[in-house]
Amino acid sequence: EPTDTLYDVIEKVNQAVEQNKGEEKSNDTDKVARFFHILPQFVVSFMVWVIKWKDNHNLMPKSLIEVSPFHSSFFLTDLGSLGISPVYHHIYNFGTNSVFIAFGTRAKEQVVDSELNVSKRKAMDIRIVIDERIVDGFYFATSVKLVLRLMSHPQELLTPPKEVFVDDEI
Repeated sequence: EPTDTLYDVIEKVNQAVEQNKGEEKSNDTDKVARFFHILPQFVVSFMVWVIKWKDNHNLMPKSLIEVSPFHSSFFLTDLGSLGISPVYHHIYNFGTNSVFIAFGTRAKEQVVDSELNVSKRKAMDIRIVIDERIVDGFYFATSVKLVLRLMSHPQELLTPPKEVFVDDEI
């Protein structure tokens, strides 16, 4: 929600992760994937062709969009949980996902401040791939600067905004 704080988002993400964690858990996306897995390959190929055609012509059924990981604002993956570094992932020419974010294992790094004092801090590598076809480079650069500022000063996300501006053009 536009008025959510960082704590609200953390709670919602943790709830979603817990609902889907574990091999015994199943969600609608898993059910669709299992359905496609049991079909013969030629049927799957034909169905994928039909789905891609419908997606290109804005005719995708809402039920498929809701279970598709490709129809989202961004894709976030935790490769650190696998014990590996993040990767730059390609953007698919399918769906609406135009931002792919991957983060890896946590580590300690040494940093030097402006007075040449050395200290250790927690660190994590992040890789971001953004589809340049959706907006211009200036907008992306401004957005990345904002994200980096908020990551450096997360306390700004602890209180809800004083005002939420609604863009009726969207």
